[in-house]
Amino acid sequence: MGVNDALEAEPERDFTLIHRMHLTDFALSDSVWADFKGTLDYSDKYSFAHMHSTSTPHFADETLSLLPENRRMWLEVRWDDMYYARWGDYEFIRDYVSGMPDESKLRGFLFGPDGYIFGRDYTSLDSEERGRLHIEKCWYEYALLGRLSYDPTLSEDYFTSLIAAHYGVEKDKAALLFGAMNDAGKIVPLTTRFFWINTDAYYPEMCLTNKTAFGFLTVKLWANAENALEGGGMMSMPTYVDALMAGTETFEQITPPELIELLRGYADSAMEKVNALLTGEPTSYASICEREFWSTVKDQRLQAEMGYYYAQKTAAALDLRMYNATSDTKYQDAAIEKLTNAVELWKTYAADFSERYTPLLMGRLQLAPDPTALIPDVEADIKLAQRYRPGR
Repeated sequence: MGVNDALEAEPERDFTLIHRMHLTDFALSDSVWADFKGTLDYSDKYSFAHMHSTSTPHFADETLSLLPENRRMWLEVRWDDMYYARWGDYEFIRDYVSGMPDESKLRGFLFGPDGYIFGRDYTSLDSEERGRLHIEKCWYEYALLGRLSYDPTLSEDYFTSLIAAHYGVEKDKAALLFGAMNDAGKIVPLTTRFFWINTDAYYPEMCLTNKTAFGFLTVKLWANAENALEGGGMMSMPTYVDALMAGTETFEQITPPELIELLRGYADSAMEKVNALLTGEPTSYASICEREFWSTVKDQRLQAEMGYYYAQKTAAALDLRMYNATSDTKYQDAAIEKLTNAVELWKTYAADFSERYTPLLMGRLQLAPDPTALIPDVEADIKLAQRYRPGR
């Protein structure tokens, strides 16, 4: 018996089929399902593979504009930017869900990764946390998406109180963590918009792609990349330097120097809150909730450390691009110095990561992302800058 047979036998039943809008069109799909007796909906990628990029994506605009009046759309919200650290920027998610289409077009959204399974999490080295469900580890991002999608007017205080209740901590501690997550949570989206690849082969949490694409993203790639996200409010490095050399003084988009300051500023702000919290960390934990509170705090430190690295790498890439434009070796020297400092920043990130996480093989990346194993690649950026010559 098929679905149509079942619906004929039990017409009171409600059955919805979701047809993905990938390499097809509405006319063809509607003709294929013309005899289907249930509800036919469609789905399309909303942020491609990277929801942690822009809060106002436009990838599905064309599909939504062509959606037949009698159909509704499900948005595919892909989480393939970071698999280890807990993330939770209230401001980003509020704006993200507020920008979604209204119910005249939208049925809802589907949320999750292609390159990771949201089942039990085995990345933690903490024996008490290892094997917990992903929805338990990352409960706060689920809560942000779920609750703000129903009511985007929910306040900061609402979520601060939610954090306090979930972890059983005082409101002032919850407020610090709320703020740290808002700050640290802006680092990956900024980076992803600056260096944009729409597939899940790109993994911003470790500055790499799978080996089929680029592998580790070198400073030369960073300096030469013209792939800033279109509509993401970000200016690519080559576009900025060319405009600067042509005498342009004002820019409408975020420039590389502004990106550097934003990354450092958010990292500083997150780290200040994290350090304030860590002064009160106990020597032992009374419950799994308390243990996970401090793990969440330390995840914000990880993201801040990543922000420091990306800021330094972007500054070095800007120097290399200026060296390419001017042939002035002072820019090359400056890039080498910054990349030398970037190595130490990466080692701090790698050491912090390795104290708490174990690398896990990821299907789409075809490797187990490990910042310690990437240290030689980070160090190789220095030699790359030393060998760099204008015009290459």
